[in-house]
Amino acid sequence: MKKILKNIILLYLLLFLPFELNVVLAETKTNVVTWRMLRKLHSISHIPHKLKSLDKKKVRLRGFMVPLEGNKDEVIEFLLVPVSGMCIHLPPPPANQSVYVTVKKGNKISHSFEAVRVTGILTIKSVDSEYGAAYYSIKADQVF
Repeated sequence: MKKILKNIILLYLLLFLPFELNVVLAETKTNVVTWRMLRKLHSISHIPHKLKSLDKKKVRLRGFMVPLEGNKDEVIEFLLVPVSGMCIHLPPPPANQSVYVTVKKGNKISHSFEAVRVTGILTIKSVDSEYGAAYYSIKADQVF
């Protein structure tokens, strides 16, 4: 009986463990970023080390959408902000509390008033638009 149990455990480890490890490793390639981390950037000329290590890396960030380009059915660029109700009217959100997001062509993103999760490549550089400045931009792979 012990030998059968050992064989079952060994079979399980051989069949399922590599799959589970691949899933875990794939998840760890996306860095989870928080608004608290982003708020630490007060000047684009002095980027904290932890933030600098995320530049040009794949990240995931939750926030609220302020559409800039598109229509109600398809948003192609928007600001991601930490608090629902922040908008681009005067005064705009501080540059360290807004992320300029562009959506890859072919991805249809609808406007949402609820929190969204954005996954994509983070770039740390000042982006100026008619809607205000943002210290961050993300080229979004996914928005959900």
